[in-house]
Order: sequence, then structure tokens, then C-alpha cells
Amino acid sequence: MKIDTPKVLRTDKLSVQLENGFLRYIKWDGKEVLRMVYYTVRDENWDVIPQEIESIEINEIDEGFKVELNVKTVHPQIDFLWRCKIVARGSELTFDIQGEALSNFTRNRIGLCILHPIETCKGKTVTLTHGNGTTSHNHFPKHISPNQPFQNISTMHWELGKVTVNLQFKGDVFETEDQRNWLDASYKTYCTPLELPFPVLMKNGDKIHQTVRLSISSEDDVHGISKKDTYQLRLGDKYFQLPLLGLEANTEYLGAYSLEKLKSLPLNHLRVEIRLSQSDWRLRLNQRLQQSRLLRLPIELVVYPYKNNHRKLLCFPWQGLQISSIIILSEKEKVISRSNLKNPLNDFRKAFPNISIGTGTDFFFTELNRNRPDTEGLDFLSFSSNAQIHASDDLSIIETAQTYTDVLATAHTFAQGLPIHISPVTLKPRSNPNATVSISLEQQRLNRIDIRQTKPLTALWFLTSLKHLAQDKATQVTFFQTLGEEGVLMADRRFAFTDFSIKENELFPIFHAMELLGRYSNWKLLQCTSSHPLLFEGLVFEKNQKREAILLNFTNKAIRLQVEGESFVVSEKEWKVIAIG
Repeated sequence: MKIDTPKVLRTDKLSVQLENGFLRYIKWDGKEVLRMVYYTVRDENWDVIPQEIESIEINEIDEGFKVELNVKTVHPQIDFLWRCKIVARGSELTFDIQGEALSNFTRNRIGLCILHPIETCKGKTVTLTHGNGTTSHNHFPKHISPNQPFQNISTMHWELGKVTVNLQFKGDVFETEDQRNWLDASYKTYCTPLELPFPVLMKNGDKIHQTVRLSISSEDDVHGISKKDTYQLRLGDKYFQLPLLGLEANTEYLGAYSLEKLKSLPLNHLRVEIRLSQSDWRLRLNQRLQQSRLLRLPIELVVYPYKNNHRKLLCFPWQGLQISSIIILSEKEKVISRSNLKNPLNDFRKAFPNISIGTGTDFFFTELNRNRPDTEGLDFLSFSSNAQIHASDDLSIIETAQTYTDVLATAHTFAQGLPIHISPVTLKPRSNPNATVSISLEQQRLNRIDIRQTKPLTALWFLTSLKHLAQDKATQVTFFQTLGEEGVLMADRRFAFTDFSIKENELFPIFHAMELLGRYSNWKLLQCTSSHPLLFEGLVFEKNQKREAILLNFTNKAIRLQVEGESFVVSEKEWKVIAIG
């Protein structure tokens, strides 16, 4: 049973959005106090196991509501049943889960997770009670914490104005991580602690019982968004430049139509990846370089050295090609060590003296944050990112875009003034650095495919992400591939994935979004702020005292926005270009 329409449930001042058995946007008097409460099963590779509601019952009770539901995992080897009860009365809410394994399987995590919104929690003092009864005082981190800021939690409370939020946990040991490391817009309190061994064997008949209790006390002076408030895009007075934009080359055939379309995009470079441990690296390199030659784009060369094979690149025939930057990474290390970086860096520096050379990680910002490199001799730092490490629903994807603000702010604290490149940015994870069980290359490819690559959501997420990347000083960014399932238009063949009914050469919405940016190549990006950034966003451009805006609607219904006193209607999950003034 899939419940597509979220349902808002309320007490007097407490409101929640019930969505597929989870609670989202828990608010007190309109002010968000928790982003989400949910339960999860994650397998030995940290993959989230899909779940399906078998039954649900929602009832009004005295001063509140009660929800009871049964939920089962949807997986051929992992069979697990949840029995959930959610009860809210007045200023209190209890989320109770009882689970039972109906098969033998291994897991890395199982149980409740609570998400804390960044906007209302960042920097706030939090008081923790630990398992041994002691208390401590801490803060929700401003810059992104590389490791768990809070551990061994049994209760926590913090203040939002004169509202005090209290959480009590039972059934396991909980700790908190900073999910901005993975681009999520939240801190997450979860169980079981990562310091304990995993994966863990769950046997048929094993049971768990966990409870989280939220209680709120208030002096009634904090008010959220009133129903009379309008959706407004407010303009600021600062100006920014968009980061240099590129795509990743792949081995797809670049026909005349695809070539013509890709040439119309405002691209600065093409990412070309070379793994020198592969016996056919020359063939793979030449296949990708062919796209660069045809598109006549500079190359962002990404090199994974193997022994001293990188020196073969020094005498490679680069004639007719322009390398704009080189990223040196490692296949065996999440962030290449200084000892393994030394020889490639020195050799490339001598061979390409006028080209920017950097390093970082091919994985998430987490790895760069935890393994901050020595910046001596480097021209920039780089990391990759994607929108779906912990959640894959549309709302969670949109939420990640604004997290680039904190990611870049944190990166600049240890980059020693170096520019920040992000390469590549994808919709789904490209690989799993923490997997405990290996999977085939073909399965890895299939895991990267998402039908929403062909939908407006990805274009809206791209434009919103680019706004935050520009405002927070990313220098260069590579989004998606050129062609195919992970690209901006369909290649000259059909998708192998049965869920895709895409015609050859079809242009995806993400293509049109990138094409639109070409209109503003010589314009400045003007600072602007959305009154409801989870519902809509905007990009405002200015040139010669002329202003235009791209308005983005993330919702499933048309909304009316106010910009500089004028009113505009934007259709559901669409964007609209307007003139201002």
C-alpha cells in the first residue's frame, strides 16, 4: 500500500506531515522543531531497504491523534515487519516501533532515526543526558562536524527562542551525526553507535522495541509562518558569478544531433576520467577524448595513478586537446595520501606547468572533511556530491541543494584559500566507499540509474544547487554526463532499464535548464532569498540595469509568488522566466 498524498495531522499547536509511515516537518506553532522521524533497515552495504505499508489506521483522540500501521520490507532476502504506533496529545508526541525479523539477514542499522533541521538548530546549545546518567552541554555544529558531535544519548533538549524541545530515547543507544557531510539538510540522531561492530546477523524471530518521545514547553512567544504570509522572493544587494560548468564525458556515440545540441550548452569543460590500473586504459581514454575533440571543450583530466603508470600520460599524444585542470585521486584511498600524491604531482607539474592541479576525493565531502589534505603545491581541492545518500524521495532531494552553503563554508575553513571544485555532481551515488560486500560493475551501473534524470525534478534541483554553489563561492562544478541514463539527453540507443520509455535523442529537462543558463552568460547573479525555500526558489540575473528571474516551483500544484511587488503564477514542478521591473 503506497500513500502518495501526505496528510497533515495536528494537535492544538503541534503539526506533522504523515508520509508513507514517516513523520516529516514536525512543527510547533508553525516553527519547525524536527525535520523527520522514521525507521529504517540498512543492509551490509548501507543500502536502504524499501518498505511498504500493509495497513494503516488514523484516529482522532482527545487533544490529538493516533496512527497505527504495519510495514514490511520489500526485498528477496530481507523480511522484516514493523508495528508502529504514533500518538500525539497537546505538546507531546510518541513514536513507538516494534519490529520482528521474519528471515535471517545481516544489517548495519535497524531502527529509529530523528532528523534535526539545520536552519533552526545550527549553533544552538543542546543539553544531553547519557546512558550512565551524566549530563553534558554541547552545540549543534555550525561548520560541518567530520565525526559524531553527540554520543551515548538517552535524552536531549534545546531551545528555539522561548520554546524548549525535549527528546527521550528508549530501546537502544543513540548518537548524532552531521548529515551535511553527505549533502542532507539535517543532523541525524540514530542507533546503533557506529563504534560497535557491523554488519550484525538478524535471526528469524529476533525482535526490537524502540521509542522516541517528543515534548515541547513554550512561553507562547514563538510564532511560525502565518496563513496570511505570501510566497515572496526577496532581492538582496550582493552579486555573484556562476561557477564554471562542465559535463562528464562517457563512451556513448556522439552523433550529429547530440553533437549539435551539446554544443549549444554554456559549457566550460568536459571531465575525462582515467584509471591507470585498467589494462585497457588507453582505449577508454581515447573513447572519452573523442567527445572532447568533437565538442572542442577543454578537459578536466581526472587521473587515478597506478604504480608509476601516470608517467605514460606525459608522452600521450595530447595534440589538438586542451587540458584545463588535473585532479589526482586514488582508487585505494578515500583521499590520496601525501606520499602517494608526491610523484604524480611533481611529474604533472613539470609536464603541464601552466595547468591547475588539485586533489581531494572521488567520494562524498565526508571523506575530504575527515581526511583534510595538506594543500602545499596544490591549486584547488575537489570532491564529488549527490542527492541520495540517505533518502531518495523528491522532498529530500530538493532539501539537499541548500546544504551546499554549509559544505562550501566548511571546505573553505581548511582549503587555505584554494578554490573549490565539485566533480562530479550526480543524482545518485556513483559508488559506495563503505560497502562490505562487492557487487558487479553492471550492478553498480544499474544502481546509478534514476528515472528522475529525465524529469523536471532534476532540472529544478540543478538550478537551485547552482544558485547556492555560486553564492557560496564554488569555482568549478561538473554536473552529470553528456549522454545516456546519467546524462542530459538520450544517446542514439534506448535505455536498458525497463522503467525508461525514452526515445533516442530525447532532450531531458536538465538539458533545457542548462541551455537556459546560456542566456545569462554575461549577466551577474543577484542575491535573493525565498520565503519558503522547500516550496520554491529563484535565480535573479542582472545586466545593464535589466533584471530577469528564473522562478522554480518544487510543489505538485501551481503557486503564486511575489517578486518586487509583482505577482507571478508558476505551474507545478516547473520553472518560469520573468522580467523584473
